[in-house]
Formats: sequence, structure tokens, C-alpha cells
Amino acid sequence: MRSVVIALLLGSLFAAPLGQARPGPLVLAACAAFALDGSSAAVTADASSLSLEVTDPLGKVTHLNLGLRYSTPPWHLENQPYEPYSRFLSMCQVAFNRSGDLIAVSVATSARLQIGVADLRNSKWVGDFDVEKQPEFSPVALAGFLERGNSVVVTGALPAKGSVGIQAGSFATLLFDTTGRQLVSAPAVRTGLGPSDGLDGPILADAAHDRIWSLPCVVYDTKISKEPTCPILSTTLLREESQRSVFDPRGYVTKRTDLWMDPNTFASLDPNTLLIAESVAVEGNTIWRVDIQKRTLQRFVLPKRRHFPNFENIDGPAVPSPDGQVLAFLLEQGAVAFPFLVDNYVYKGADIAVVQVQPFRLLGIVPHQHGVYHPWFAVDHRQGKVTILVYWRNRWERREFSCPPDS
Repeated sequence: MRSVVIALLLGSLFAAPLGQARPGPLVLAACAAFALDGSSAAVTADASSLSLEVTDPLGKVTHLNLGLRYSTPPWHLENQPYEPYSRFLSMCQVAFNRSGDLIAVSVATSARLQIGVADLRNSKWVGDFDVEKQPEFSPVALAGFLERGNSVVVTGALPAKGSVGIQAGSFATLLFDTTGRQLVSAPAVRTGLGPSDGLDGPILADAAHDRIWSLPCVVYDTKISKEPTCPILSTTLLREESQRSVFDPRGYVTKRTDLWMDPNTFASLDPNTLLIAESVAVEGNTIWRVDIQKRTLQRFVLPKRRHFPNFENIDGPAVPSPDGQVLAFLLEQGAVAFPFLVDNYVYKGADIAVVQVQPFRLLGIVPHQHGVYHPWFAVDHRQGKVTILVYWRNRWERREFSCPPDS
């Protein structure tokens, strides 16, 4: 019976590589995204350039390359261990605008952020610029395009006073046009997003809806049942807002163990809805859907697949489909090695879980098949089918499976 259930969940799962793996420069960053119309973008970056491959809904493929302003020194590559994550020395983000005719790509290395913007109608780069550190802004990441427009959002933080780094608990936002011209005279700064003691809490920048989501969690060395609840804060990225939205989960569950503790895996579906995923000690791998406006909280526990000495935990990014109907996230696989002592853990790769979010339902698990997934991937959902685009074994692959109709 169990095998039949698993088969139904996975549906018609298959792998279709985007081109064959071929020798070439060592890939140091990889990221992907889907557009509302079903177009996909796959980005890889080596020590000196990035490659963008865009596939439209009809299967037409566009290739664009962009040289990096700050190449990775050869000695840095030679001294890196070839491990699943250590070789990804750069971080990249990619995002479509709402109409799908523009795409922004960023590569960050050593606190430097380079952004390229491409016009997909004319298949050319229209912007290539750096976001440099300013007295009141240290760039961190590309957040995407602002709401329904074409302005590029870059998030960062306040520089630390008198030392290297950034100020804990600070968050700042800058806005650029597609050519790199700064559209605001000064960054929009938000403080108080972390716990009251000034430490950072998990923060999510949602450029598409002009929101910042923050979970100022504090975990004490005490029983789980005695831990304080972790509220949700929501405010705007750029516009002034007189009052921040706050959701306190107390009163929505009967036990503290039914709530998140200190999650770092979450995604927003719209200006009022947040999805939180975390491995909870008692319940297991759990997802919560929080509607700030309706003041509702829904909870879904994934079926348990591993037992001691094997285990799996939710970790890394949570990626929603463009239509907001599906969420994909990593299930890190591990085991306690012989002689089964605490802290003697062995990492075994990461599967990708795909969950329908309204109503909650596990749609399938994409297994890692003895390989290791890069933690950046993309998911699409349309016409009863889910597509996962993931960088695996030195190439991009599409994995597709059908969604059973709602009962």
C-alpha cells in the first residue's frame, strides 16, 4: 500500500536535462526562476562570466552571456575543497518582472554586487552595473522588481560603526532603474526587525508586493513547551507605513510544540500571506500558512519517511511557484553514523519536497538520487503539472510530474 501511495504522489516523474554536461570552467554560482507565463531562466556563473539561458513557453531558447567585473582569483579556486556547497563561492539571484519581458540577474562575491538586466523581447542586456557600499548602505542581495513595475530592488543593511560588517537588526533598501541609475536619494532603512536584544531574526524581502517579513524569534535554553512564541512582523520595503502588521500565534494552537521555533525557510504568496516551514522536534517536518489579514493559521505535517539512525530536516530556501499554488523546499538527508553517537552526523544530500498550499497536500518528493542538489532551484505550476528546474551534476535539469485533481 505504501508503495502505491508514493507512486501516486510522484506521478509521472522524469528527468530531462537542459543540454548535456560538458567540460568547462568550474561553476561557482547557480540560480533559476520561472515567469508568470511559464518562461524559465537558468543562470550559471564561473570565475569570470555568467551565462543566462531563457526558455519561453513555446520552447524557444535565448542565450546571453555577461562578463563579471570581479573575477575570482585562480588561487582561491585551487584552495577550495571540492565539496557539495563549498565550491559555490558566489551567490546569485534571478527574477522576472511581472510582464515577463525583463529579467534581472545578480552575482555577489566578497561583498560586491553586480547586476545585469536583460530585455527579453530584443534578447540583449540593457543594464550592467555595480551596487557599491555607501555610508548608509551595504548591499547584500537582489530582491527582484518592485510590484508591477520595472524598478530593480536591492536590499542591504547599515554598515557597522567603526568596524567591518553590518549593524545587527538593520535592513535597508535601494531602488534602481534598468540601466543602474539610482532612483532614490537615500536608502529606506528599517530597524527593530530582529528580537528586542538587537540580534538578527530571519528576514524575507518580497519585492513583488513591497513587503518585508520578519520573524524575531528568541530561543532559550529551556524546555520546548516553555519557549516564547515567535511573532511575525510585516512592513513595506520602501513606502512609509505608520503601523506594522503583527501576527502573534498565541491563541491559535493549544501547545507550544505545534508552532515554529526559529525557522529560516519561508516564502510569501501575497502581501498578507506567509508560508513557514521548519523541522519541529515533536511534530516533524511542518508547514504553516499564515494569513495576516484574516488572522488565520493553518498547519500541515509532512509524512515521516526516515527513522533513526536516518533523518531528514527542512533547510535552505522555500520557493513558491509564480501562481502561488505550490511551494518547493529542500529536505536535507542525513544519518547518525556508527557507533550512533550524538553529533556524529553524515550528510547524504537533499531531496526536494513539493507541496500544494491551498488546501495543503504533498504532491511529490524529487529524490536526489545519490547526487547533491545546489540549494537554488525554481518551481512552476500550471495546467495540472509541476516543473522543477534544478542544477544537478553540473547541468540544469527539468523534473516534471502531474498533480492529481482536487478531491
